Amino acid sequence: MHMIKTFEYDVKEIEKLSATTSSADILLFPSRSSKIEIEVDTPESDYSPIMEESLKSISLRFQKRIQGTLIDVPFLNELFQRGPRVDSVKIGVPQKILSISLATDSGEISIKDLDLDSLKITQVSGDVMIASTLSDDISVHTVSGDCDIRDSNYRDGAFKTVSGDMVIRDLSPMARKTKLSSVSGDVTLVYSSKPRLDISISAVSGDVNADVPLMKKDKRHYVTSESSPEEHLVMSTVSGDVNIRVKEGSSAGRVQEPRRRGSFETDVKEQLGLDEEIMDEETQKVLKLLKEGKLTEEYAKQMFEMIGYNKEEIDQIILKEVDETPGDSKDVNGGEAR
Repeated sequence: MHMIKTFEYDVKEIEKLSATTSSADILLFPSRSSKIEIEVDTPESDYSPIMEESLKSISLRFQKRIQGTLIDVPFLNELFQRGPRVDSVKIGVPQKILSISLATDSGEISIKDLDLDSLKITQVSGDVMIASTLSDDISVHTVSGDCDIRDSNYRDGAFKTVSGDMVIRDLSPMARKTKLSSVSGDVTLVYSSKPRLDISISAVSGDVNADVPLMKKDKRHYVTSESSPEEHLVMSTVSGDVNIRVKEGSSAGRVQEPRRRGSFETDVKEQLGLDEEIMDEETQKVLKLLKEGKLTEEYAKQMFEMIGYNKEEIDQIILKEVDETPGDSKDVNGGEAR
């Protein structure tokens, strides 16, 4: 039997919020009070999230993987590998919270009507939806989910996905930095009026579509106007399309006024224990593109980092790939071995 469990936390001096889930949808919206207000949909009658507080930060963990010996029976393995079951989480965020970090290995993430210094999202599978939200910095890393951002704004944005599509809509032209990258998904920016852009574009096998003139300055380097650019934009894909659209008269994104910056870092792999099956599938996809020469080693390293590997693990993967790649062997005199 499902029930809604509610919790409240007094933020006091708290400015940074971290939240992690393992398989639940999560929704963030403005709190009706000065406290963090939480609703959890769970069948567990004695459920409560794990809360840790330090200095100006609060960490909320709604599900925790239990480390232990793997069991061959899938049902029992699932039972013993996960903590309490949680289907969805709603978090009311008070105005005092300036920095938010979210991480999940599956489930949708939805954010609306927040005003922040910093927003960081890391996800393995599931869609990300952000609406009517302001943040100086936004960072979204997903492996196999789509990302849809609308009527929102930022100064610095970094958006990465392996196989999902990324769309940022209703952007009003202004001074900002944007980086969008995908392996096999499309990346799209939709402006409310013609922007002045300085753009670096890389699309290995995808198409480049633009509603603004692209004047070439250098290899993969373009501008859209003779006037000084407002926005610096980097868009890259391997097999997806790159789209820059202009919809005159569309709902203009809100201009973000800079304020003091916040920063909040979480090691998602360490906190969650990423889904090994998903990681392996996406790892093989990136390795295949690397083998076929459709992906540079540097870009492959970025993709592995996004999936959740650390630097040492990435170096080992690349080294192993180089060692296993067949090639002509040579004898000591420089001739081909027979």
